[in-house]
Amino acid sequence: MKKLLIFLFIIGSFLIAKSALATQYYVDTSCNTPGNGTTTTCDGNADDSWDNLSDATAAITAGDIATLRGGIASEYDDGADLAFTNDGTFPAPIKIERDYDNNWNDAWTSSSQTYTVTFGSNTWGGSASIGGLDTGDWIWVDDENNRLFAYEVASAAGTGGAEFTTYLPYKGNSAGTGLYLNKMTSQPYWGNSATPPSAGWNINNDFYWYFDGITVNSSDSTGAINIQVSSPTEFKNMNFKGGTTYQIWNAYTTSAYYASYWIERCRIVSGYRWAIYDGGGYAFQRITIKDSLLNPTGTNNAGIEFAANSFYLEIYDSTIGSATEYYGIKSSGEGIIRSRNTVFLGATGDFYVAGDKGVRTGYVEDYDGNFGKNIGWYGVNKEITYSNTTWVRAGGGSTSIFLASASTNLDTDWDFSKIQLFEYPIYADTTNKTYTMYFMATASAEFNVLPTAANLWIECEFYGETSEADRKLTKSTGTITADDGSWYGISVTCQPTQAGVLYLRGWYAKTKETGYDNELFMDVAPVISTP
Repeated sequence: MKKLLIFLFIIGSFLIAKSALATQYYVDTSCNTPGNGTTTTCDGNADDSWDNLSDATAAITAGDIATLRGGIASEYDDGADLAFTNDGTFPAPIKIERDYDNNWNDAWTSSSQTYTVTFGSNTWGGSASIGGLDTGDWIWVDDENNRLFAYEVASAAGTGGAEFTTYLPYKGNSAGTGLYLNKMTSQPYWGNSATPPSAGWNINNDFYWYFDGITVNSSDSTGAINIQVSSPTEFKNMNFKGGTTYQIWNAYTTSAYYASYWIERCRIVSGYRWAIYDGGGYAFQRITIKDSLLNPTGTNNAGIEFAANSFYLEIYDSTIGSATEYYGIKSSGEGIIRSRNTVFLGATGDFYVAGDKGVRTGYVEDYDGNFGKNIGWYGVNKEITYSNTTWVRAGGGSTSIFLASASTNLDTDWDFSKIQLFEYPIYADTTNKTYTMYFMATASAEFNVLPTAANLWIECEFYGETSEADRKLTKSTGTITADDGSWYGISVTCQPTQAGVLYLRGWYAKTKETGYDNELFMDVAPVISTP
């Protein structure tokens, strides 16, 4: 108990110290008597708000928050590149955000009519004609957190004038009918929207910065946001607009560098040819994108391009690329992609891997927003699996996995040329058990030579020591015996020496046969038995 009290005292002291060091600042570009930024006032006193974002980025330190007033006509830039002087820390990032709490008592309003709000939809239906709502306004369902679930109005013109649309679909927790909405002012702008400045944001050797709720207009040829040797950086509820080549740009080629950044509920629009371009020859990038629209309208390039570096890219619930771009994602570097429920757009193709380089492993779940349609990369191969409800095993799962696009690049020579069909974590005790997965090929035209145990197998990985954490891997030795529309089981028997998580996986590595479809179905439900 005494140790616990000491621990709680240390944690409490840390939190108090962190809070004491943090300072709240305010920025209002319409203020003609700027002060030290510690209040929202503008009455000629020393504590008046700052009038320029560069004042904030030069002064704020770890844990500080600079809040920007929205809904005003003047911009927050001074015509020069925006620099960032200090670093945050992991527990105390430096934050710059729009006013989410109406600190200036601006004309925020609540709706007089109710709305029908549908999860995953961009359309909001009103009970009466909509008034006082314009493109660029930000709305949220009453009683929800506007930092998490506020949405920008794309168009207020709808059927009978009683509906409007937002750029991003609703993902809050209050979907239903009879809901009232709140409206706050438009975002604060950095850069003039009509004539974007040639300046941009230079995040270079700047660590632990967080940006939320700002529109950036820039025509800087090296990127509206230029990130180099900086990690991590977070962007939420941001709009990036302009009309030049890049929006977020990384191309530091003289020495090793890295950057990691998080993009969530953001939009990249207007005439850019790349939403994100990573071109540094010595770089490593880790990028997470969630619930965002990266939709540059330039031509002849890609929504995201990795030109000559290594990367780890996660994309969830987003749209990447546009119909005027060559590709949604283009890769000449080596990296990993993980994605779920993302729409990829490209006039030529969704993905492009240059030569024998590019994405080494990747997995896209619910590809292009299609439930159950999945894509996997291994090496330069792009294999497609679908969720299928037509061919299912009696007594098995409600769906099967359909391997629809085996290629000539598949082989057993090395790990990069095989495709993982599934991985199931299963809690297992020390009982000896057999795990069986069922496979089926529909007709004799599917294969000339059936898959063997060397190129179609399942495996289990489990604890193989009585006290240590080393794991043992056991592979199946059976095969399917015909391509006649029947389901054939492939089994593996495993007995862990310790209870814990066992990993059951399936692999396919048969080179596609000329003149044969080589299509294969797998029941998703494992059968577990005691031998």
